[in-house]
Amino acid sequence: MIETQQSGKAGATAVAGEDWYEHGFARVENSRRRGVTSMPLPYAQTLMKWASYIPGTDLAGVLVMDPACGSGNTLLAAAQALAARGRVRRWGAERVAQEIERCIWGLDPDPIACHVAELRLRRLVAHVIPDLPAARRKTMQFHIHQTDSLTLPVDARFKLVITNPPLATARGVVVSYGGFESKTPPRDVWLRFLEQSMRLVAYGGALAIALPEAFLIKPAAAALRDELRAEWSLAHLAHLTGVFRSGPGTVMLLARRDAPTDASVTQWERIERLALARTAQSQATDADDADDDEAEERPVRTIHSRATRAERRMEGDIPQADLAEAPRGPWRYALAGAERAFVARMAQPHGAIGRTTLGELVQITRGAELGKDAPDPSPTPIPNGVKLLRGIDIAPFHAQAGRAWLPASAFKHSPDSWRGAKLVLPRAGAQPTVALDDTGAVPLTALIALLPQAGDPAERATLLFVLALLNAPPLRTYLALTQTAYQLARPVIDLDALRALPIALGPADTRQRLSSLANELTRHYATHGTATDDTTHYPVAQRLTATISMEVNALYSLTPEDQAVIDRWHR
Repeated sequence: MIETQQSGKAGATAVAGEDWYEHGFARVENSRRRGVTSMPLPYAQTLMKWASYIPGTDLAGVLVMDPACGSGNTLLAAAQALAARGRVRRWGAERVAQEIERCIWGLDPDPIACHVAELRLRRLVAHVIPDLPAARRKTMQFHIHQTDSLTLPVDARFKLVITNPPLATARGVVVSYGGFESKTPPRDVWLRFLEQSMRLVAYGGALAIALPEAFLIKPAAAALRDELRAEWSLAHLAHLTGVFRSGPGTVMLLARRDAPTDASVTQWERIERLALARTAQSQATDADDADDDEAEERPVRTIHSRATRAERRMEGDIPQADLAEAPRGPWRYALAGAERAFVARMAQPHGAIGRTTLGELVQITRGAELGKDAPDPSPTPIPNGVKLLRGIDIAPFHAQAGRAWLPASAFKHSPDSWRGAKLVLPRAGAQPTVALDDTGAVPLTALIALLPQAGDPAERATLLFVLALLNAPPLRTYLALTQTAYQLARPVIDLDALRALPIALGPADTRQRLSSLANELTRHYATHGTATDDTTHYPVAQRLTATISMEVNALYSLTPEDQAVIDRWHR
């Protein structure tokens, strides 16, 4: 299990001590444009434990390589484990120093990073081997080399390769990636580092690597995913946020270069780190000790800060062969056991009268595209203007049109096609949040629009039926388990995944009840608003929502085990 740290001022001090190279540059350059985000030391130590590179095992002569070492956190973690092993076996100072010189290797194209890694490693040696003479410590020859590991010939002799590939390069520093010198690395350079790292691992060795979460689903990574699943034993997979300061979702993977068996199982963890709500007052106090009681009521989001955080954790295991349902398919690590049975039941509900997909029931498209020189939206009505719908205007069963306006000429195509009734939902989100709009407002491209099929004799009833289904927990959970759960940091609903959602039609009276309930709830929100502190009207909305959920559960013939899956995954 990954152990993460809650960080207040003590945590910030620890960061400055362990990652001072990155921490210092973060104030000068945006971390996404810098390429100097090394893996934080606690996560490097976790990967070492997963790979059994710990004092309790025989580490003598075990070669460790980081082909993108940065400022050396992975090398420090390896040196700490090796020194601890020396103390356990009473090797003596000189023997430990020789093992560190011989077994720990780090490569990086950035000369500054290499120099910093060597300084930090030399400083660590002074602490973990205090009996080593100063003259010997100063003359230690570390295997830290300024070079592009992508251009090196394959040499599969390292028992452990541990790394996090670069996602970007340091701004203003020319480095080389695969022989191509540029201030901007090639697209998806991390895939090339993953492939090279796999080739460096000796048979029987282990690869411990931190990758962007795109590895799980990106088509460009399909070939490497298939090779890992077919030829390597995948022991651990962790999907988490908050590893790097720039905030991308991260996949930490331990793969052993041994052929898997039919009984091979992959243990997975899912950790979503959430910033606890800080207030405008608390931020002002941090800056200048201000004191304003009114400011305490204004919450401020600090999603990717290193302030104190809460965590949402899940864990489980899945047969390695079931990670992907088809060759070159995405890795859906959550689809094991009860989750797999739930998805299968939703796809083919027992006893349902009629089944179809959402793409056959309605048209699914992106919102209207703005022209190149479109002005900023106006908060008030304008002559010859049209009402807009944005992501912030959408809540379940309620669309607040008319809070932003643009002239009709601002769109690439005439907005007249959006005058009819339609369903809208934001693309950005882990689960669909759908509302009905019949005011003629124009959804922008950040939204997905669901339009009636041509020739549908009951267009509004169909839209209301779909509205009830998509806002109910079962289909929201189904979409999460099959697509959005594997985009932990910035989930985006894929139009193809939306089109493939299984729709149980059921009897006509069931569809009519759901349409009526959705219509009633939509009118209720339009009349009374969505405020949760309204003790008169909000309980009515809750009862309607609960009734819709029960109707949808019955439509799909869900079991108590399915409801438990929904409770785990529905937000």
